[in-house]
Amino acid sequence: MADLECDLVVAGSGAAGCGAALAGVAAGLRVILVEKSQRLGGAPASSLGGLWGPGNHLAAAAGIADTLDAARRYMGFLSGGYALAPMTEAYLRAGPPALRDFAAAGVPFRLLRGLPDHYWPQAEGSAADG
Repeated sequence: MADLECDLVVAGSGAAGCGAALAGVAAGLRVILVEKSQRLGGAPASSLGGLWGPGNHLAAAAGIADTLDAARRYMGFLSGGYALAPMTEAYLRAGPPALRDFAAAGVPFRLLRGLPDHYWPQAEGSAADG
C-alpha cells in the first residue's frame, strides 16, 4: 500500500465519524476515513439508517410541531430517568443545526410520514407522525 498524506484521519464511519469527515472536507482539509467493518455507517446503518432528531428542519417544513420540552420528556422516558441533563440539552440544541449541516453537505434525508414512534402513545413527548 502506498503512503497516504492527509490533514485529518477519522476512525469510524458512524454518524459522528461521517460528521467529522464532512466537517473536515468543508474546512478544506484532506480527510481519510477508516472503518473496521466491511460496511460504512456504524450504528445508523444497522438501524435501517433511521435517526430521531427533534425539532429538525424537515419536520418544521412539513408543519409538524415539535418542542424542546416534548423532546426532553421523551428522552427522559427513553433513559428511564438516567439521562444526564447537560448531555440531553447538548443533543437537543446541537441536533437540528447538525442535521441542516449534513443536508447542506449533500447527505440526503427523508422525513418518514405515517410512521409512529415506537412508544406512541404511552411515552410522554412521543409523536404519532414524523
